[in-house]
Amino acid sequence: TEHQHTMSERFFDSVVFMNYVRIFSNGYFPVHASDPNFTPDFAEPTLVDAAEYVSIKYFKANPASQSIAFSVMDGPFTIGPATKLFASTYNDPRTGYSNANAIFLNNLAARLRADSLGNKTIVFLSYSGVNYPPLIKLDSMILPVVVYHIGNMPDSSLNIKTANRVAWGNVTTRFGEHDWAQGMGYIYPRIYTSNVQRFCKLYSPIGLDFYDLEAYPNWALDGLKLYEMSKIFWNINVNTD
Repeated sequence: TEHQHTMSERFFDSVVFMNYVRIFSNGYFPVHASDPNFTPDFAEPTLVDAAEYVSIKYFKANPASQSIAFSVMDGPFTIGPATKLFASTYNDPRTGYSNANAIFLNNLAARLRADSLGNKTIVFLSYSGVNYPPLIKLDSMILPVVVYHIGNMPDSSLNIKTANRVAWGNVTTRFGEHDWAQGMGYIYPRIYTSNVQRFCKLYSPIGLDFYDLEAYPNWALDGLKLYEMSKIFWNINVNTD
């Protein structure tokens, strides 16, 4: 799965700069392809045109790829004027941001299906300013990926995620998780395989089909844990003890 969370990587393109100026929130243009400070204006209608253009360009250059990601960074989240206006109609503007993003992605899915790319997957991270489950049902092409720090959850707090699971289950039958698996420097490993198993069992009923581990480990401490965690993804009922 193509999986990134720097939106500038997607829209750092001279054609986009010239033809889709309105997508650049508050006039900020990314200064390079990995600029973490860029967030497009999700409710700006021409964003769909720009996203369709860069998607077709991407799949032409990478025909074997099965997915493309339109994900926000975990840093600054710039609210564009169209998104701000759209979100102002909600009691909680964060729900408005997530809904604006969902509408944008649904419209992009419809465009790509019309372009004979309906067999591809559109990935997005539910992160930063769009970390609320949207209230809008997501197109089947779309794979939302939540970001939970499972290693920092006490066992009991996993029960709190039940309400979140129901919210996602109302809008999608596909679901992913992005987690940090590394230990804390070179001091100790964070062993939380039982929590990962509980999380997978909690979310599998709504279609948990993607799990991404971000790891910068001390292999002597963390390597075996990563091996054991991968067993859970293959067999959710593996004996973690």
